[in-house]
Order: sequence, then C-alpha cells, then structure tokens
Amino acid sequence: MKGNDIIEALYAHHLPVPFLSLWIEDCVRNARDYNAGGARYNTQYLQIVGLGTRTNVLAALKFQVFERGTLTMEEVLHALDADFSRPYEITRQILLNKSPRYGEDDDYADSIAKAFVDEVVRMVEGFPPTPVRQASRRVYFLPTTVHAYFGKVTGATPDGPEGRHSCV
Repeated sequence: MKGNDIIEALYAHHLPVPFLSLWIEDCVRNARDYNAGGARYNTQYLQIVGLGTRTNVLAALKFQVFERGTLTMEEVLHALDADFSRPYEITRQILLNKSPRYGEDDDYADSIAKAFVDEVVRMVEGFPPTPVRQASRRVYFLPTTVHAYFGKVTGATPDGPEGRHSCV
C-alpha cells in the first residue's frame, strides 16, 4: 500500500491529466486535477493476478500433503527444486491430476479460492483511503493480464506444472 501511495503522489505532483480533468465536472469545480483528487468519486484498484494458480497450489498442498498424506512437504519441495525432472514425474502427476482444481466446478478448490478472495478483499479494503486523492481501495482480480510473462519467469509450482509455463 505504501508503494501505491508513493505512485499516487508522483502522479498527483508530476503527471497531471488536464484533458481528462476537463471532462470531469468535479475537477473543474474544485480546480483540481483528477490525479490530485479533483473527482468526487476516487477509487484505487490493486490488481491481483494468478488466482487460478494460487488456488491450485493451495488445493494440491492441502489435499495431498496435509489431509491425505500422499506426499510429504519435503517430497514436494525436492520435486520443485528439480523442476519435476524424471525421478519426480509421479509426484508431478499426483499434484497435477489427482488434486482438486480451480475452474472445474469443484467445491473443494472453489472454497479455497473464495477464502483467498475474501481475505484479500478484507485486507485491502481495510486500509484507510489514499492520502492524496482520498481514494477508497478496491481489489481488481485480473486473471489474464501478465500470465504469459509470469509463466516464463516462474519455476515449477506445487500444483504440478513444470517451470516456464503460463500461470493463470
């Protein structure tokens, strides 16, 4: 949040948007730029990406390690360090194909996604308004924004995919 507040202050002081501000009645009435809090309704959205991968990771670990005991955390960590190389193919298959998955109408995975979303929303919206624009804080879940890039720079994940694959 501190980083977002710094960015907001930079925009307010160094990156005005006069053309946009002309089209927002409150900015003209208040003689304040949009980026400096001139609009009546101000909202700061924080983008959250990777909900599918995050849910699948948590579901696989909870189901296979903590509930079923099919795998130990140590086995999973070794497999991840090895990017699921040949000796860990069975581990990968268990995590990938024998675990609850997000997006497959699976109540187990969906409950994990919901708990995560609810907690992130609670945390973000619990912060006071931003200092410059007095913007309320909201969460914006964006599953398709940077998945290709993140997939290229992310190693193997505990839900089964090997490293260098797209995250969703």
